[in-house]
Amino acid sequence: MIKFIVGTHDVPKSASQVIVISPKNNSQDYNLPAGVIKKIEKRIADKENGFFTLYEDDTIRLVSVYAKDESEVVNDSEELRLFGAAVYKALETEKVEEAQLIGFTDALSVCERSLFLEGVSLAQYRFDKYKQKKEEPSLKTVYMDEESVVEGELEALENLVKAVSFAKDLVNEPVNYLDAPKFSELAKEMANEYGFTTEVFDKAKIEELKMGGLLGVNQGSDTPPTFNIFTHKPDDAVNKQPLVLVGKGVMFDTGGYSLKPANYMLDMKTDMAGAAAVLATIMAVAANRLPYYVIGLVPATDNKVSANAFVVDDIITISDGTTVEVQNTDAEGRLVLADALAYAKQFNPELVIDLATLTGAAAAITGSLGIAMAG
Repeated sequence: MIKFIVGTHDVPKSASQVIVISPKNNSQDYNLPAGVIKKIEKRIADKENGFFTLYEDDTIRLVSVYAKDESEVVNDSEELRLFGAAVYKALETEKVEEAQLIGFTDALSVCERSLFLEGVSLAQYRFDKYKQKKEEPSLKTVYMDEESVVEGELEALENLVKAVSFAKDLVNEPVNYLDAPKFSELAKEMANEYGFTTEVFDKAKIEELKMGGLLGVNQGSDTPPTFNIFTHKPDDAVNKQPLVLVGKGVMFDTGGYSLKPANYMLDMKTDMAGAAAVLATIMAVAANRLPYYVIGLVPATDNKVSANAFVVDDIITISDGTTVEVQNTDAEGRLVLADALAYAKQFNPELVIDLATLTGAAAAITGSLGIAMAG
């Protein structure tokens, strides 16, 4: 993970400079060539972000132009993250090991700076756990002045990035290394490390609770299901009724007897992204000691084909007594989530949010620019 150092007195001469320019500061304050200043002014006038690399002896100066003012990005946090990620990638291209942020405080607001640093940090993620040859990232250290961040912000950022990276690791793990029981064991380890509680129901308990959706989807698998409950309830919680997060934990989805085509089955190890997001969110909330009562619920199983697998026209009874006629065994997410949502009722929650990779058909509506939401 990148180390952020606040204070400019110890910046080595070998550190490359990242000069951040926006409509808030003046590009003429940074001893830049006239031609570069002219290009910066055009970028800002056209509201177009961009980069200019200046080579000086053994270092570089990366001029980073963020062309939008704060009023235009109030609701667009992702743009700041992507800008930070683009800066990171530009530095990686040049194999920069140490960098100093110049003009950072003048160019971006406190909120914008935090999002920018988040983007820089997240861009370093890579999943190479099973590769024989691993390529280490070049950028190790970023220096900034004392006014760049508020007290405690870097620690909170580090906790957040760790949690997000952990979620990505879970999503990238293949099912032969991460099935439902292994997910639950890993969740217990995280609970011990981060200070929240985890309760895991095994198959016998799930049967006792008559969670027919989860059990129905699991029928075709030799691996038993689990039902996971994560709880963060600090003494200073501002909400008496919990916020409940429900994550779809289908560890691998073949589609069942409504079998997916081969090309659509690729990457179905990622069908538990909702579960990963819920666990990682609880981790981040606990690590940053946020004063919120939060519960995470994850029904976990895989959806496979066998002589015992559920089939279309089966009638399944959810734990609250709702009966469901199965019309497509590849609609397994709704079945496991139904049991989790029914279980959530007992907590009288203030809010319930479920996170799930339910159907690729939603991309016809949103494309790559958004996510489908119902509620």
